[in-house]
Amino acid sequence: MGNWLSRLMGRDEEPAEPVLEQELEQSAQSDPEQTLRILHTLDVDQLYYRWLIGQQGRTPLPESVLDKKILQAMQMLADSEGGGSNLVPRVPAVIPQLLRSLRDEEMSAHELARQIAHDVVLVAEVIHEANSPFYRPAKPIASLESAIMLLGQNGLRLLVARVAFRPIINMQAGRFAKQAAPHIWAQAELCADACSILGPAQGADPFESFLSGLMQNVGLIVTFRMIDRAYQGQFLPDSDEFCLQFMQKVRLISSRIAKSWEFPASVEQVIAHLGQLDHPVMQAALGRVLQQADQISKLRLLIDHGQLEEDEPFARMGLPAPALHCLDQLKRRKEMAA
Repeated sequence: MGNWLSRLMGRDEEPAEPVLEQELEQSAQSDPEQTLRILHTLDVDQLYYRWLIGQQGRTPLPESVLDKKILQAMQMLADSEGGGSNLVPRVPAVIPQLLRSLRDEEMSAHELARQIAHDVVLVAEVIHEANSPFYRPAKPIASLESAIMLLGQNGLRLLVARVAFRPIINMQAGRFAKQAAPHIWAQAELCADACSILGPAQGADPFESFLSGLMQNVGLIVTFRMIDRAYQGQFLPDSDEFCLQFMQKVRLISSRIAKSWEFPASVEQVIAHLGQLDHPVMQAALGRVLQQADQISKLRLLIDHGQLEEDEPFARMGLPAPALHCLDQLKRRKEMAA
């Protein structure tokens, strides 16, 4: 993979043709309110991306040949076998099975304990989490079944996913991936949490919502690792048009990895179309929940890291009441866990 990527990054190509203005113009003519939602989503994505790469507050770089080379490399990665999953560790075999079991609300603590017992790291993490200050048990939890009952379905889902995805964050990486990975994981946890808050009221499947929120930006880590292998420059492209196409291809890569990891087809599809507000997939319950959760989690992270003020109009612009409530809930949950 490194060879063809290096060759591609070294070729001279024409800059990518702009598409943002045409898309917004078409949307503005048919649905002005939709246009405002799209603009706010794009603005949040741009702030988030520039913050991840350490280029916040700078004048965006003009479009260049590098823009198209990176986007072409990302498309080739998405089209490759596994969609870039070879650039991140394979999740342990017990994880997909356990996550499928967690989809069943009737699954007993005894059966879950039997599955978890196959992975000693997971056993230790479950018991440790149950004894953490967040859950505050009246007396120390020693048995696996008791820990599972205390955590509940949602707590166990988040814990299992955290254990499964941790190697992706901890693995050695180059400059951009190492810089961005912890923030990407923090946003993934926030997004999954937001999905669990927003999902029930909108009729979205809790399991699929949670996985979608957790999985939707794995492609960011893969992309940064790919860039680190072939590019030694100081700055990455960050024009508005590049940000739009970059995030679209990140989601395509994430969806390909979700498929290779045997996640539900609905999760793969909703990630692939995230940001495309007029797509039928995004107008269904799961799509609406993931779209809001992605936006809210990025806002929460940007606010918590001083990139936005909590009460400034932009941070809450266009968000419906349930989304605003979710934004505040994420803050309270963080304070409780501290």
